[in-house]
Amino acid sequence: YTIHLASVDKTSKPPLTMDKEKYKDAYFQVTRGDYSPLLSLVNENMTTAIEHASNFNEKNMLRHYINSFKEGELSEHKEGSRYWIKDKGPIIET
Repeated sequence: YTIHLASVDKTSKPPLTMDKEKYKDAYFQVTRGDYSPLLSLVNENMTTAIEHASNFNEKNMLRHYINSFKEGELSEHKEGSRYWIKDKGPIIET
């Protein structure tokens, strides 16, 4: 079985990725780079969005999401979500 992490980067990066390992009667591996072309476009647009962000929280949210989509790091996505929660009353959601 292969677990594909969505990310722009396609290279291996332990411990995020894992070479093929056997567990019981099955082989498992973790790769990254799934949806790479799409996430690259998303990151380009989010980079542009930083220039139009209304405040510190929005800028940091976008920066962490960009890092998350580039690397495939869940911790970066969680950190971006922390800034999203702190952004009280964004114009789009009022």
